[in-house]
This record gives sequence, structure tokens and C-alpha cells, in this order.
Amino acid sequence: MFSLTQIFPNAAKGFQIKFANGYTVSVQWGPGNYCDNFTGDSRKTANDSSTAETAIITPDGSFLMYKGDDVQGHQTADDVAETIMFASRLTS
Repeated sequence: MFSLTQIFPNAAKGFQIKFANGYTVSVQWGPGNYCDNFTGDSRKTANDSSTAETAIITPDGSFLMYKGDDVQGHQTADDVAETIMFASRLTS
């Protein structure tokens, strides 16, 4: 399942992917997230960033410790792809 993370109507700042195994990866790059746009203008409808914040959410809704923390900041596109692959292969 895919879902957008909204900050205002018609203004997304990230997305989440929920896998069949019940784990979800959150990828965020808007104001307040640990990325290049941390202090960006939240009124913009599109935020471009060279890094993003990621988190893995367990089937019970808690954050999974990964890469030494529950939220991974300043992740490159390659880092995000690796996190997605890791979470998709977890077993409950």
C-alpha cells in the first residue's frame, strides 16, 4: 500500500509504503524532517531535497531501531532504496 504524507491539502512532503509483511517505511523530506529541507517553507506544494528522513514502522505501530536510531536522517536516494529493501524482507 502507498500513501502520501500531507502537510496541507494538495501539499505532500513524503510517502509511506506498507509491505505484505506488515512493516511500513516512511520517507519524508519536508520542513521539520531530518533532511536538506528541515527549515523549508511548509506552504510550498512541492519540496525538493537531496536527502530524506526515513523510519521503519513495525506491524504493531512502533518504530524499529535501524542504523542505530528509530529515525534515519539525511538519507540519500541510495540509502532510501536500501532501507526499503531491508524492510520488505523482514519477518514478523
